[in-house]
Amino acid sequence: MSEITFPITLGAFCKMSEQVTGEPVTDQWLEIYQMILPVINDSYYLGLAGKPHDPVKPNAGTSDFVQRFALSLEYWCNLAYSRGRQQYMGY
Repeated sequence: MSEITFPITLGAFCKMSEQVTGEPVTDQWLEIYQMILPVINDSYYLGLAGKPHDPVKPNAGTSDFVQRFALSLEYWCNLAYSRGRQQYMGY
């Protein structure tokens, strides 16, 4: 994942998704990506500014799908934050 750059665009995220799944991005997933990319990119900007980061955490009572989705969003936010933080620290 070192080739991923932040802030990430919708087009780049969709292209990566299509490469991973081998399927075109559906309209439903496109809508979801449009909602989550600002959250992911905000994490990048927090790291870039050297500010603390509050990770995404799923609620214990949510469905398995929602928990897995929240964990994947948490992964992306953590990755984006760490990339921003590395730039902030001059790495």
